Order: sequence, then C-alpha cells, then structure tokens
Amino acid sequence: MVDANFVIENLKDVANRCRQAAPVMKFNFATQMMEQVCDENGNGVWEFDGQSANKALELLGKHLGVFEKDNRQKGGETPNEAIMNAIADRLNIPKTNP
Repeated sequence: MVDANFVIENLKDVANRCRQAAPVMKFNFATQMMEQVCDENGNGVWEFDGQSANKALELLGKHLGVFEKDNRQKGGETPNEAIMNAIADRLNIPKTNP
C-alpha cells in the first residue's frame, strides 16, 4: 500500500543508497570482465550520487517542515503548538496561539 509512511521510508532508503560510494566500473574487452576504473596513480575511482541524495533529503525536509520559517507549514501551527492547543481545548484553558 502506498501511503505517507511508504514514501518516507523509500526516500530514506534512496538517500542512504545514493550516499554510498560506488566503484566506477568499465568493461575490459580483453578479459571480458568488468573492472574498476583507476586514476593516473593506480587508485580506484569511486563516485556517489549526491544530487539524488540531496533531492531525497530535501523532500524529507519539506515533509517535516524543517525549511519553513519558524518551522511553520504555510501559516499553520508548529507540531508542538498543535499538541498544546489540543490539550488546551480538552481542558478549556487559553490556547498558546489563538
């Protein structure tokens, strides 16, 4: 079932996978095998997918509201305010943000 939790878990998986270094490989026609690309000093070349990792982290951050000013989603209340206001409603006391 595709729901918010499914999307969040998959974004976390994408971010983690994209941040892993992977060897750069090429096919060697002489040996008929895949081999790791080496630089001029003979060191193996590695890469990671920073752009995709950043996008997945950005989407997670947007979902959590970490980029909104004062952690507010488009003028709404913060999660802490929502909890405090729900408690205030139940106890008939003034809200933190009327």
